[in-house]
Amino acid sequence: AHRQSKLNPRTQILFLARRGGPPSRLKTEGLARAGALSGGDDQGNIASRDHFLIDELATLERVSPRNYRWVFDVIAPYLGRSVLEVGSGIGVISKFMLSCCDSLILSDHQPIYLEVLKRRFGDIPSVHYILLDLNKPPYVLEGHTPDTIVCVNVLEHIADPKAVLRGFAAILPKAGRLVLTVPQYPHLV
Repeated sequence: AHRQSKLNPRTQILFLARRGGPPSRLKTEGLARAGALSGGDDQGNIASRDHFLIDELATLERVSPRNYRWVFDVIAPYLGRSVLEVGSGIGVISKFMLSCCDSLILSDHQPIYLEVLKRRFGDIPSVHYILLDLNKPPYVLEGHTPDTIVCVNVLEHIADPKAVLRGFAAILPKAGRLVLTVPQYPHLV
């Protein structure tokens, strides 16, 4: 189910809330193995965990392509011409947005994900890449001015979601749009 909500008269926000069941076996096992790989804070363990999660995301994309297409189909009517996708990961939603945007700004907080995105989308002139840590507003967009921010299943991983929403509001123009999906919307209210 989805509903449109206006938290700020400057911005239109689409919340897409899914009623949760138990996580899939693949996701549960994958996250448990990823946790096992991150036994310490050294760079080797972090890199191993990131590579593992990239592989898991690619597997999920292969085994459930209709899920990502469905998400895009739901959010597509709300997209503007210049879209910033935060938490792009490996581009499972990004690939669908290529056809409907004049400018697609892909971002993630880990450089390794930007490397994957650059390999996946290459030098497409309308695609831009930004290292963006949502825990550190204000956000620097390197001269890009999105009219839409897409945040799919990212906000629930952030320590201070309200600060992130304020950061989004600061970069969106008047009548800009925030398309936000979270698996447990009531938790964020």
